[in-house]
Order: sequence, then C-alpha cells, then structure tokens
Amino acid sequence: MGAAIGRTRRATVLVLGLDNSGKTTVVNCLTKPPGHVTAPAVPSVGVDVKRIRVNSIEMTICDVSGL
Repeated sequence: MGAAIGRTRRATVLVLGLDNSGKTTVVNCLTKPPGHVTAPAVPSVGVDVKRIRVNSIEMTICDVSGL
C-alpha cells in the first residue's frame, strides 16, 4: 500500500494546453523554491523538460508549447 522506506518513485508529467493558458507559469511555480518570484514567462517553443524531486518522488515534467 505505501512506498517502501528509502525507495524513489518516478513519474513523468506531460503539460499540454492552448496558447497562453499558463502551462509554463505552472511548471515554473513547481520547480522554483517556495516564495520565489517568477519573471513573466516567454512563450515556449517545442518542448521544455525539467526534473524535480518531491519527497521520494522524482518527476520529469515536459512542458509542450501551445496546441
């Protein structure tokens, strides 16, 4: 039921949406430290991949430009 102690789980998150819907802003908020002020995002071109670790979960976040 629960993860074993010390075991790292992996997840891949694909962020999709329409142009100017805030996809990159959400990804930036997830990947920056708490309280960090993010600059206005520049429109994405192609795919931007970021990796973060939350507790025992290692996440790969793929931010795809607008559809």
